[in-house]
Amino acid sequence: LLKLDPTSFENWLDLALQYKTINDFEGARQIWEYLNVAAPTNSISFVNLGNLYHLELKNFPKAEENFKQALANSEQNIQAYSGLHELYRYSYKQGTTAAEDILRQGLVAIPKNLTLLMALGSYYKDKGRNADAKAVYEEALVEAKAAENNALVQMIQNELKVL
Repeated sequence: LLKLDPTSFENWLDLALQYKTINDFEGARQIWEYLNVAAPTNSISFVNLGNLYHLELKNFPKAEENFKQALANSEQNIQAYSGLHELYRYSYKQGTTAAEDILRQGLVAIPKNLTLLMALGSYYKDKGRNADAKAVYEEALVEAKAAENNALVQMIQNELKVL
């Protein structure tokens, strides 16, 4: 397909994912770096590269750089907020408020987002900040009910019971 249309962003993304699937991280990295240059205002290749640098290549400053560029390109990119949160929570800049701050920033950009609310509630719960976790989970419960997401409603209710 790339021989037919070498400018196809989607086909380059597919090829990079194929490389990543077979653990050719360098091949995937090269394609995503190429897409970052070829389409500098996209956010997808930046998020993918952020995840690759975080989870596979263990280059945390490069992971952060790519996630932040994804957010600069698209303030509504939930995956970039989640990726940065996980980077800060588990690997980089631990002992700071960065993991919490990025979720709060995401909730300003995308108010009431269930993915971000659930991540923040889980973060607070794991930190032993039960009152904060309860408040966030109660907010998420309202949103889950409004979305008629019964499975998520049940999950949140279970979380609230153990707090």
